[in-house]
Amino acid sequence: VRTILAEKGLPDVSIPMALWDYLLIQTIGLSEWGFRFPVLLAGLLALVILPVFAWRRISPLTGVLVAWLAALSPQLVMFSRFARPYMPIMLLSLLTVVFWQQQLAGKRKRGWWAILSTLFAISLSPTGAPALAAANGCGVLLLIKQNGWSALRPPRIVRDSRMIGPALMVVVCVALIAGLAQAFRMLPLAHNFMLRTQSKGTPIDWPLVLEYISFTQHPGLQFWFGISLLIGLLSPKPGGRSLGFTLVVMALIQVGCVVLFVPWGGRTFSIMRYLLVLYPLALLLIATGIDLQLSLIRRALSGKARGGGLWAPAALIAMVPSVLNTGPLPNLFQGSNSFT
Repeated sequence: VRTILAEKGLPDVSIPMALWDYLLIQTIGLSEWGFRFPVLLAGLLALVILPVFAWRRISPLTGVLVAWLAALSPQLVMFSRFARPYMPIMLLSLLTVVFWQQQLAGKRKRGWWAILSTLFAISLSPTGAPALAAANGCGVLLLIKQNGWSALRPPRIVRDSRMIGPALMVVVCVALIAGLAQAFRMLPLAHNFMLRTQSKGTPIDWPLVLEYISFTQHPGLQFWFGISLLIGLLSPKPGGRSLGFTLVVMALIQVGCVVLFVPWGGRTFSIMRYLLVLYPLALLLIATGIDLQLSLIRRALSGKARGGGLWAPAALIAMVPSVLNTGPLPNLFQGSNSFT
């Protein structure tokens, strides 16, 4: 992190991916699909884990809808093909959220798996570190809100042992003190780097970034996705509120760090890649919003919703044209040979 702050900013390198390439050199030899295998595997796993998690945590219909959105997503196609760490980071971001949700549902030790997923993702590339740290912070806060401060108690074997407990406490205290000392030493570097970013950087074209993140250049579909995301953030479904809170905090932290610390605002494609860590959870909440819209239409048509005579046609008018007329892919994806 000191090197990143003191020199050139976020690097486009990945030590674990380099070690994978070295393993290929020492064993079966380099090949195109050898390079791409970990990335393709991450994309396939994400395509399975995301719908299954949505099916169990939100509803079966949300699981089907998020599978549909993931199948339409040009990001999942593109970044499952490139031998770069962005698709594994998306998968590990998803796993971090899934593990914390399982911890909240009563499954023990899932929080530790979430932390391990975060550390592995950061080792692949530090670009997603702010959002992933925020996801873990949200997991801890939600756990404390649900179970009180007793949720942070150590295991019984640690509490009852005369040796393990004190020794572990010493190790934790030393690690925290060392980490805080490193953080304080890096504050001047972070401040100087932020000043260099503000003086040399170019403004970020956020509308173009959002176009790259979306599936389409069609404004109607972009608007519908935005409304569906907002509905998903406010969802009353079980687990929906905690997922919405987590996404909002992750997005605020990640976008804030991009604005403060990324000096190449004109490189819109790079900005989009730094936001991919938010992508799985955003897809899940968009699917949740569409689920709620379909539920409203179903209730209105069956006469169970108040004002159904107005809401059902309005929702159908908004949804059907957008689905039938998706428009062209953003230029970024049209120019990629992933889509020939």
